[in-house]
Amino acid sequence: MALSIRSITRQSRSLVRSFTTPSLPSNSSSTPPPPINAEASSSSAVAEAYKVPRTANGELPVYSKLRRGNMWKTVVRNVEGDVGSLQADLNALFQQTHIDPLLPAPVVTVRPTNQHLEVKGRWVPQVKEWLEGRGF
Repeated sequence: MALSIRSITRQSRSLVRSFTTPSLPSNSSSTPPPPINAEASSSSAVAEAYKVPRTANGELPVYSKLRRGNMWKTVVRNVEGDVGSLQADLNALFQQTHIDPLLPAPVVTVRPTNQHLEVKGRWVPQVKEWLEGRGF
């Protein structure tokens, strides 16, 4: 029995559809989902204000940038939601963790054209650790 390319393609498409379409249970007497608690914690409320999705490689979009030979900047890209609240949270983080009495704490700025957050200096590990601690 000779199989044509068309019949093989149809068979493979039906197999793919059967694996990708979710099957619903036969009885429709499912219980409704539990109600959402109105008193959410402050960390979950902040997490809803903005989101930092991971890249295709599974990493957080936090990068260091070298400018003019010796000026480092840390850049946070792909922020979804309220960029200003993430900026305020990062500024609070740097105020809390800053220990050098001679230099001011680093300040987070927002680039108005692309909504990227920038910080002077190399802060990539600290920002990534803080974001991971927040559940991103």
